[in-house]
Amino acid sequence: MKTLKNRICHEVDNLLGTKETIQYDDIAKLEYLGQTLKESLRKHPPATGTVRVTTKPEKFGQFQIPKGAKLHFSIFISHHLPEHWRDPEQFIPERFSVCNKNRISNFVYFPFSCGPRVCIGKVFSAINATVLMARLFQTFKFQLVSRQAVQRDETLTLHPKGGVCCTIKERSCAHALN
Repeated sequence: MKTLKNRICHEVDNLLGTKETIQYDDIAKLEYLGQTLKESLRKHPPATGTVRVTTKPEKFGQFQIPKGAKLHFSIFISHHLPEHWRDPEQFIPERFSVCNKNRISNFVYFPFSCGPRVCIGKVFSAINATVLMARLFQTFKFQLVSRQAVQRDETLTLHPKGGVCCTIKERSCAHALN
């Protein structure tokens, strides 16, 4: 995890330096930070699943699905299936690198759902998360408190039960903002 933090910090320092305002064009250049956010959403999607209602009868393999049937799709399970993800329990941001992006189907990775009912805030939240994380890495150093047992609380959304404790220190490097 330390290497991951260092790589993000290095990318932020090299691309943003001491810029106080992150421009829209800067966001796409923060490639590794973007990959890390996507991998975070794969491992810990904001919602456990989604529901769709059939508008007409459908045949799926040997199953006949009637009109009006509620189909439940688990985003979490889809994001952890070994037939779709190499080492699914490992945190590997490079899965989302430019050279790997064509290997990921929209119907395997869908933290904001997919199709005509995709979350309206998908793009906004990606931009917002990237800017927020870039600013945090510009300004602070983070260290998880050791020996924490982080457990998932699975309700409508996924989040760590009881939170996650970490220490935060202001960065003293030359790139830290004033």
